[in-house]
Amino acid sequence: MCYYIKKLSLLVIIFSFAWNNNYSNPTNEQWEEILNEVASIIWHQAMDAKSAVNQAFPHIREEYIENLCSSAPRIDFIAHADLSDSLTSMGLEANVYVSTDNQQSWITNNDVYPLGSAGYETTWEAITQTNGNDEIYWYLSGLVNSAALGLDFGNLIVSESPYNFNNSWTPGDNLYAILAEDPIDETSSDYDIANVRAS
Repeated sequence: MCYYIKKLSLLVIIFSFAWNNNYSNPTNEQWEEILNEVASIIWHQAMDAKSAVNQAFPHIREEYIENLCSSAPRIDFIAHADLSDSLTSMGLEANVYVSTDNQQSWITNNDVYPLGSAGYETTWEAITQTNGNDEIYWYLSGLVNSAALGLDFGNLIVSESPYNFNNSWTPGDNLYAILAEDPIDETSSDYDIANVRAS
């Protein structure tokens, strides 16, 4: 109710300026007051809309991967991530890619498994054997059933990519991650798409 009174008051103020025979341009203070009132009305409308959306869809966004972390560089390099139940419920294949040579080559570790112990029910772990170099780059990639994401596209690759820290263009093959794969030899080689990569 208060909202409508404020809106009506603002309209009365604006129209009183318009129909006043002794009209003069509003002062800076009057403009500031008008702008503050308009901003207040917009803010309240936005918050009302936000509240309505949150009540209608309280869990509209699910975090599929959280608490992504790793150990410091070491021979047994450890990576952890908390994966949502809906993401893992229909099967999950995951890889951790680790580089100890400034991303020139990658060690692929597909031994990614859930810890499942108390307090770590949704935490997945991968321990990758490295040469113990002090500098490590790493990223995750996984194959999930799209139904877990509310889609109907079969299996999808969900992936990070190597870090192109120099913003080099065109990146070398070592800075690409595969985002999609397609069977080869289903058409002429001029038109056959084998995969889609990103950096």
